[in-house]
Amino acid sequence: MKQYKYNLDKSTKKFVCPKCNKKTFVKLVEFKTGNYLSDEFGRCDRETNCRYHSTPKSEFKNFYEVKYIAPAEPSLHDYNLVIQSGRNYKQNNFIQFLNSVFTIDEVKNAVSKYLIGTSKHWNGATIFWQIDENEKVRHGKVMLFNFETGKRQKRANGKA
Repeated sequence: MKQYKYNLDKSTKKFVCPKCNKKTFVKLVEFKTGNYLSDEFGRCDRETNCRYHSTPKSEFKNFYEVKYIAPAEPSLHDYNLVIQSGRNYKQNNFIQFLNSVFTIDEVKNAVSKYLIGTSKHWNGATIFWQIDENEKVRHGKVMLFNFETGKRQKRANGKA
């Protein structure tokens, strides 16, 4: 962790703010000596109303610079995984529950529309695919449901 030459005073002592003239100002303290800097350096606690914050620019220049870092390219999954997961619906607890509540055509329509798949991660698990506007497979969320109640099981052993 980087150690700065100056820090805000950690005590509860407050000073008069140079901007709003309220006794809500926290001064900057030199780390090594514990001495306060000049009266204009510090921060007002009235962040919403006053917003006064002054630092010695030479010391904090790098701290306040924002550098743009391009996001990493996302990892993608092969679309064949989506196709392969579209099998074994008799082994899928969520689909079995849906079949007990809705007609076969309604279930088929939902499975097709939302690309609901069967996962091998747990016995009876369902996978919900996240596919972007360019039809790239970004992620698959594997979840386990109780086939009788349709409620999610957070653990594979059936306990909440």
